[in-house]
Amino acid sequence: MINKKLSPDWLDFEYFIVKYHHEIYNYKVWHTSVIPEEELNKSGFLNNANRFRLNRIAKYREEKGKLIKYSDYGFDFLAFDEKTGLYHACQCKHYKSNKVTANDIGTFLAICMSYIKTQHIYIQLK
Repeated sequence: MINKKLSPDWLDFEYFIVKYHHEIYNYKVWHTSVIPEEELNKSGFLNNANRFRLNRIAKYREEKGKLIKYSDYGFDFLAFDEKTGLYHACQCKHYKSNKVTANDIGTFLAICMSYIKTQHIYIQLK
């Protein structure tokens, strides 16, 4: 399903924000396309219940012939603050529209409330 609200350069925006977040906070930062599984484990994101959910998604995607094992963790990048030892889940929204709804960030908020307690949301509209 294609999200018609997304600006065509949404991925460029995500990569820009990953770099920006690193430069502003001096955290280790990984876009979801390259997060090491070890970091997902250390962050608390990969626990038994969530691993089951991700494996179910992977199985569904493989059955549909999709190449990417996991397409979405519910956040766009993971950051690690070496000074405090805290992980941060981060979400980017770069939309053509002028609003972000609860539906747009619901999975992200659920992930933050359940697994990773520190979060950042970057939003750019129109």
